[in-house]
Amino acid sequence: MSLSVLETPIVSVVTPFYNSGDTLERCIVSVLSQSRTDFEYLLVDNCSSDRGSEIARDYARRDPRIRYLRFEEHVFKARNYNRAVKSISAGTRYCKVVQADDYLYPQCLEQMLEIALRHPNVGVVGARRVAGDVVDPAPTKSVPPVSPGHDICRQVLLGQLYPFGSPTSVLYRADLVRSLRRDFFFDELLYFDDVDVVLDALRTNDFAFCEQVLTYTQRDPVSTFGRVMQYFPGLLNRYMMLRKWGADFFAPQELKSVLDEVAREYYQTLIRASGRGDRAELFKFHRAVLAGGGFRWEFGRALATFAAMASEWVARRVGLRGSS
Repeated sequence: MSLSVLETPIVSVVTPFYNSGDTLERCIVSVLSQSRTDFEYLLVDNCSSDRGSEIARDYARRDPRIRYLRFEEHVFKARNYNRAVKSISAGTRYCKVVQADDYLYPQCLEQMLEIALRHPNVGVVGARRVAGDVVDPAPTKSVPPVSPGHDICRQVLLGQLYPFGSPTSVLYRADLVRSLRRDFFFDELLYFDDVDVVLDALRTNDFAFCEQVLTYTQRDPVSTFGRVMQYFPGLLNRYMMLRKWGADFFAPQELKSVLDEVAREYYQTLIRASGRGDRAELFKFHRAVLAGGGFRWEFGRALATFAAMASEWVARRVGLRGSS
């Protein structure tokens, strides 16, 4: 297919970036090497000061499918992502975010679009990915090609499966990007904004999954996520998403049972973490994430609850010793 600008590209690919000069070219090349070429590509520059800006400009000059958008106001990550997805063309049917330090395998757009186009009620398409040096979800995890969103979200919230990966791992139907939320797509106050938006979309849409490994997610220890990987973000995410979205996927009594179980696991994890040398940083992270999700007082409640659980455990141990 010619590299001339398409009147109506089927998918908008967007890469929001800030000072990503060390990985951005690899990302861009992976998009331009796709087996399916009927896309537009938006490179959205969050006021970078490194060579990333020039890399993006250079590729935009060479390929008419690329639009380079530079913003002179530097904003935090989620807001730049929202600027990016708001800039997609009106006629595209799908939206694919590719983070600047990640990349796509050549069949990614072709495989994701193939299943999405066959199933119009699919709102989100996922696929296996390589995250660092690990395939995720593991090949042993079975994910149906198409599932009701309600069913797949229940499995995620029950901790049985996590097929959503990272923002790079999924394809969104573009009408959801445009209309799911009035003022923004990604909730700019949430740490787990990508999970939040998928759960929201899947309340009323189906989920499709490609068995192939189609994306790569960099696992950099000094990245934003890399720095908190040892702070139990998966458990914190599940606890928060259950609190926010659980009522959409569980009956009241079932939700209470599931939430009680997850809350207990969460509190016990905090008890064990209280002996760690980095506990101050860990607790600061949890407190900030909970506050951003609208649970400002939840960390205090967690502290009180796990303190009571610890006291109960100590009392039980003392009682056992006294009776021996």
